[in-house]
Amino acid sequence: MGKFKIKFETIRFPLIILLITVFLRGLSNTILSQAVVNLIPSNFTWVLFLSQIAKQFSGLVIQYLPFLTIIKILSKKHNSERVVLMFIVSYFLFLTITMIIGRTNMPMIVYDDLFGLNVRLSSDTFNNASILRLPYRLGFLGAIIVGYVADLSYRLTRTRTKYGFIPYIDKDVLSLLTTLFFTLIAGVATAFIWPYFIEFIFKVFTWISNDITNPISTFVYGFIDRIFSILDLSNINRQTFWYTSQGGSWMNDLGENYVGDISIWTQQLKTGITNTGFGRFITPYYIINLFALPGFILGIYSTFTSKKQRRSYLSLAIIVIMFAFISDISLPIEIFLIVMAPMLYFFHLFIVSSLFALLQGLNLFLGFAFEGTVISASLGGGIDLLSYFQIASLRGTIISLIIIGLITAVIYYLATIFYYRYLSLGLINKFEIETLVEEVLEVVGGLENIEIIDSSPFRIDVELSRPQLFNYERLESSNISRVIETKTSYALYYGTASTTIRKEILLRKKMLLP
Repeated sequence: MGKFKIKFETIRFPLIILLITVFLRGLSNTILSQAVVNLIPSNFTWVLFLSQIAKQFSGLVIQYLPFLTIIKILSKKHNSERVVLMFIVSYFLFLTITMIIGRTNMPMIVYDDLFGLNVRLSSDTFNNASILRLPYRLGFLGAIIVGYVADLSYRLTRTRTKYGFIPYIDKDVLSLLTTLFFTLIAGVATAFIWPYFIEFIFKVFTWISNDITNPISTFVYGFIDRIFSILDLSNINRQTFWYTSQGGSWMNDLGENYVGDISIWTQQLKTGITNTGFGRFITPYYIINLFALPGFILGIYSTFTSKKQRRSYLSLAIIVIMFAFISDISLPIEIFLIVMAPMLYFFHLFIVSSLFALLQGLNLFLGFAFEGTVISASLGGGIDLLSYFQIASLRGTIISLIIIGLITAVIYYLATIFYYRYLSLGLINKFEIETLVEEVLEVVGGLENIEIIDSSPFRIDVELSRPQLFNYERLESSNISRVIETKTSYALYYGTASTTIRKEILLRKKMLLP
């Protein structure tokens, strides 16, 4: 549990960056959408230019965020720029290996152009035929693999001696050489193993597309979409179903054929055709962003027991909910859940997948008219929902989505409260709760020394009768990841355990009363 708290402290700033960039992406998509762009006066074209900048910038940051996040984690863990440079150099080597020796007969979407890496190599010595090679699209997995190699190599070569094993090779050079060696092995293994995973995934895609109107198929798609989003691999499934025949096909009156869920929805919307079943891979996101995630945010906010903290965080809760109205903020919320509340994340994963199945079963479809790259798409925006409400044939669908959304919001709200009150330590491990409570009491100087105790999803706040009894020595060996001290109060960062710990301490104080 302590490791989860440390990881959150480490990735907190990258998470803030992600939240800001997804907001910029959503805002720019909103301004550039047909519902808004036609309302902008001709003398305000600079707004369009700024929106294009925001759109491209946010997409670029999101694309490279796994790489930047691992840099942040390594620099935080080792407090050294050397390990960061080792990771960067090794990451280039890793990408180069998958580019040079990786298979080239897979769909183009499973390759990536990170850092503009590509090369044309001869594939036939006799006729000088050449083929363009690109690194594999590995998302967070590639960054994690190389990050782990750099971290392991750095730790293995740190010794108590001042010099390395060879007089003219110091520990830093040895770390670099070790990292490159292990990266070479990892790169070669990945180059040969990854295609088998891709083959399996595309077999699943084919199974989904063979019965695309089956709720079970859309359930599986929703599950894959959220898992791939966390791994920064969602381009693979979204490109496949949004823009290829596996997402469906449709021919207009002129005999023009369109393929892919988003492509068909966009073209049908232009011709006034709706409710034909397309948009099935987009519809759940209106519920997720406009209802489910705000329900979760309100649930988190309600766990603050201090009125002062509630006032302080009210504006933040409102801002994030406003972000959710404009932008697809599911990714930063999901990363937060994985680090801080894994069980709540799996609940969220099940509900999202079930929404894909439920809406397909109820024949409720509301797509997303979008022309651009997958990474720059922001799904489930409130502006899109309002613009579609003007279309009479879609109003019944939108009203149904709002009703389902409100029910989903209540479910998320109650589930969040229940989790933080009863399941935040796992499957109600009473021994662990008691151990942590005893630890807190040792740190703060005993149960009688606690005047006031409050909690939030992140920390416990205690006001002490005698602050001089605070045990700083015990603090060093505790599960507390961070402490903020004022004149009479202390904020102890315990993460998701905070709510349960406070409840147990209040129970003990109540038992002491005559």
